[in-house]
Amino acid sequence: MVCCRILAPEFIEAIAAYISSADVLFAWLQVLPPDALGRPLESLLALHAVGDTPTSRLWPHFVLNRPALSSHDKIACVRHASALFPFVYVSSVWDVSLLRRALHPHTAVSFTNPPSTDDVTPERIESWLDGLATAIPVVFLPHPRAFPPRVYLDVLPRLVHLQSLQLQVALQPAEQDLLMDALGASTSIASLTLNLSSLGEFTRRRLDAFTQWLKQGKTLDLRGLSISDTLAPCFARAVIQAPALSTLILRDGSLALALLAHATHIPAQLIHLTLAGTTFPSADAASAAMSNFSHAFVRPRTNTSGASDSFFALSGPLSVTELNLNDMDLGGVNVAPHLTHMAVCTAHSLMELDMSDNWIGDAGALALAAALPSLHVLRTVTLSRNEIEDAGGRALLAAIPACPSLETVVLGSNEIGRAGANVAADVVSRCLHLRYMELPDNPLTKDGVVAILHALAARRDMPMAMELGGPDLTSEEHGECVRCARTLGVYGDVSLSWSYMNPIRRVPRSRLALSM
Repeated sequence: MVCCRILAPEFIEAIAAYISSADVLFAWLQVLPPDALGRPLESLLALHAVGDTPTSRLWPHFVLNRPALSSHDKIACVRHASALFPFVYVSSVWDVSLLRRALHPHTAVSFTNPPSTDDVTPERIESWLDGLATAIPVVFLPHPRAFPPRVYLDVLPRLVHLQSLQLQVALQPAEQDLLMDALGASTSIASLTLNLSSLGEFTRRRLDAFTQWLKQGKTLDLRGLSISDTLAPCFARAVIQAPALSTLILRDGSLALALLAHATHIPAQLIHLTLAGTTFPSADAASAAMSNFSHAFVRPRTNTSGASDSFFALSGPLSVTELNLNDMDLGGVNVAPHLTHMAVCTAHSLMELDMSDNWIGDAGALALAAALPSLHVLRTVTLSRNEIEDAGGRALLAAIPACPSLETVVLGSNEIGRAGANVAADVVSRCLHLRYMELPDNPLTKDGVVAILHALAARRDMPMAMELGGPDLTSEEHGECVRCARTLGVYGDVSLSWSYMNPIRRVPRSRLALSM
């Protein structure tokens, strides 16, 4: 207690910043002498003492709603307490003048939801946005979808503190220009999520502005944008040279294809990479793109002067922890060498791998099974809808004991039969590090499912969850499996249900081609 008294309030605040539990923080503050707290922590403790705000809304994040500002005393406490936070989350408070009075001048606002037309009328939305941009530093404001996009885009250049921008709306060509111009001029936006419900396209002007933004961008998630073959190499070059980009998600088409075909290396600081929904013009194009992309994992990083920086590549391994390459139809591609390249370069970082909806078949599954043991920290692998049969399924499942970090295996909607089910049962009984496995919509047979249920029962001290339902079991067989699960005491650990309305079904590529 003596030490507490001699510490200045700013030191107490510094210590508080390292406490992640609200209950621990307030228990600690309550035993400190009042003169050790300082005005911000004293005000935060006063808000806690009122008792009408859950502690989770006070720490470690500060969340404001209208009841939290229902009196002058509360407003005064909020103003002082908000000084502890770089920004506060705000919901249901649309009075800009009230927010300005209630917040410390250096505390920014992150809105959890946009205003509706009941909160701010269409006649007032422009003036409301203008007042907001003038009065309060805003780090995040969801696009008010009830209002025309142009209103939101016009104010973007004046939201100079904005850190994250998310748009899920159709934009006219002129609005797309406005958006990219605002991005290019921004010095604060670090996270960008675009999901355009009508297809947009990168022109040279838009790409130049986008490239300028990438110099500061950290998170990028694009859907609904396309790029021409002429500009595709420029787009890929801009992305891989982004100095701070840690999350890259490209969905639905030509942007992902541009990176696959033209990437010269993978940025060392990239943590999350998703490329999905790519349609290759031909099998040869798919093979060429995947070959280039897998070699990008092992190529030396190129510095801004254009010189090869081999030392950097050798001394600084890739940081990718999550790699999603799904819905790309790689059935005609020999994926073995590509998986080997990617596995070698992410052996000590990759924690999540998703290659679902790629039709890789047994050949791809065998290649991946050979690569899995080299992925030393892999926790989750997802391989749904890949036409994997017993040979590939057995190999994948048999590789699990050599992957001690692996906790989740998703193999739904494949063609794994009774032989694969037997291997799954053996793995489930022996690999106590497993926590979850999906094998629904596979022709496991009733005996295969029962074998897995017995394996689950054998690991009572280390239970795991499983999904085993599917349309291949008759109603009588399904009933027998349910009774077996109940008898063995594992009914709560396993899902045996299945709906024929389930949109995720295994459909062989040959059958899919006939239906198109």
